[in-house]
Amino acid sequence: MGERYTDTVEVGGSIPPVPTIHIQLREFLAMPKQKTHSGAAKRFRLTGTGKVRRSKAYANHILTKKSPKRKRNLRQQGLVSEADAPAIKRLLNS
Repeated sequence: MGERYTDTVEVGGSIPPVPTIHIQLREFLAMPKQKTHSGAAKRFRLTGTGKVRRSKAYANHILTKKSPKRKRNLRQQGLVSEADAPAIKRLLNS
């Protein structure tokens, strides 16, 4: 039993071996998982070349005064500027 449980302490009898403190400490000190920013994930997507794609603004309400051509162009996706792209990629964990 000694070679199988190298990081345990023998208690005796039918009680199972108890892990030593340093195993619990190792699990506690592990790096936390990185999580995607859920708000950014709903608003941005990456293209195949690594650029950040976004939806255009001003297309949700007060549409009667906007021309059909303007509304049609607002339906198309746009790209995030090169200056803002690194911050958004960091939010997306890519």
